[in-house]
Amino acid sequence: MPGVSDSFCIPATYRSSTMTVKLTRRQALAASLSALVPALLPRVVLAQPNNWPNRPVRIVVAFAPGGPVDILARRVAADLEAQFKMQFVVENVAGGGGRIGTRQVSQATGDGYTLLATSSAASASAPALFPEKELGYDAVKSFSQIALIGQGVVGFIVKSDSPWQSAADLAKAVKASSKPLFYATGGVGSLGHLAAAMAEQTLGLDMDHVAYRGSAPAQVDLLAGNIPLICDTLLPHMAQIRSGALRVISVFSPERLAILPNTPTFVEQGWPNLVASSWFGFCGSPGIPTDIVDRLNAAIGKYVAKQETKTWMLDQGITPDGTLSPGQYRDFVASEVERWTKVVKAGNIQVSA
Repeated sequence: MPGVSDSFCIPATYRSSTMTVKLTRRQALAASLSALVPALLPRVVLAQPNNWPNRPVRIVVAFAPGGPVDILARRVAADLEAQFKMQFVVENVAGGGGRIGTRQVSQATGDGYTLLATSSAASASAPALFPEKELGYDAVKSFSQIALIGQGVVGFIVKSDSPWQSAADLAKAVKASSKPLFYATGGVGSLGHLAAAMAEQTLGLDMDHVAYRGSAPAQVDLLAGNIPLICDTLLPHMAQIRSGALRVISVFSPERLAILPNTPTFVEQGWPNLVASSWFGFCGSPGIPTDIVDRLNAAIGKYVAKQETKTWMLDQGITPDGTLSPGQYRDFVASEVERWTKVVKAGNIQVSA
């Protein structure tokens, strides 16, 4: 019985008109691999963490321009551009109290080119208020958790000519009125919204929520006299507070702030449970390689550690905190979701999207 030949004929489509070429199996395999490698190479190169970033990185801000997350995101983006020598482009995808843009990132490819500048609004209070099916994401599991940046203060903010000097004054006036108090926040499910809901229950006030698509438009209406009160983080309003156009009448912090020494806390006015802090951080689409996450964590930590960054953040009422590892930040987010979920359930706080 004849043995199996160690060569084979090239199919007719590969034959010369004058000759038939024969290759050994080893030669044929080498030729096949040579043809296959170029087609696979671009995909392999793009997947290498040490080649990142080789094109602009998109940073989604799930809130309107001018808000606290937007301001921080643009400052961090500028520093990351300097560190990585590549563009970090901020894109605002506002709506739904931060849920729309956040959901968009949770559905993006995990290649390290879609990041999310997030806050306690979309990543802690919203998950406590809305079921995952409605949110479209799990605040912890649907993202590559990267880094914490800092924690800020929430307060009641009024126009400078408001008669209220404290939350106690506001509570007394509202209780004496037959009309509800309208207050603004940067969106449904924002920390300002949740903090105000806590205050409403604790102080026994009749308050109606007016949700804006971000802090900036809410501030415009406050200055115009169209709304009497904002409950929000202080960062987006600090310029107007310093100018005297706006005043903070009470803050949800355990102690008074160094930058606002004359502003009372809710705690000192007799409401020890009214403590809330906003926080800001970075995460990305799910599945980003660990090496890329670690590089981003180190770069953001380096930015937060700069003295000029610390000075600016403290001046805005934000305590810098860029020391958490990606794993620690993930645990922090999970603990915040758990904490606010307990608050919502205990207070029977309900909101509609």
